Amino acid sequence: MKKVLLFIFALSTYFSFAQKEKGTVTLIDGTILNGYVSVSNKIKFRSSLEEKSITYDYENAKEATVIDKKGKKSKFEYVVIKENKKPVILEILADGFLRLYTENTTQYSSNFGGSGMGGFRSSSTYYLKKQTEEIAQQCAAFGYVGNSFKKFINSYFTDCLEIVTKVEKKEFKKKNYDEIVEFYNSNCATKE
Repeated sequence: MKKVLLFIFALSTYFSFAQKEKGTVTLIDGTILNGYVSVSNKIKFRSSLEEKSITYDYENAKEATVIDKKGKKSKFEYVVIKENKKPVILEILADGFLRLYTENTTQYSSNFGGSGMGGFRSSSTYYLKKQTEEIAQQCAAFGYVGNSFKKFINSYFTDCLEIVTKVEKKEFKKKNYDEIVEFYNSNCATKE
């Protein structure tokens, strides 16, 4: 019981402070809202710290930008990751014709690592999506077993054999998705 109460306190503390970062929300109609933004499964916005927050989902918002205390910008976008499913909010790690997204999840386990002690476990799942695609493709999952890296690269980058070659030569590895996206956008992206 003590662990559950501690978890609830930590979670409520996180959410009470989470919406003090400035940012913007872009609505479906193109309207841009400036104020305070937090992003979890949905976007929460308020124009001033005194106001009550408004929650936006994929039906009324496209994206959000959050600026942390150090001035670092993080951009989020609603993206479809499975056919016939609702869009989810993902962070954009690399932008261009090809985008790299991440979905970070944190779970609490009361028996973390079999030690009998509770703790938080984080994992990240990465997705790629070209501007011409409707659905983002899962390309890597850390924290649990995901797709085979080489198999994914060979099937996804049929339009950029230079990347396939660089992976075969081990110039690009699973941890280099941001470099792969940058290389693709500079050398292989469709110029329209």
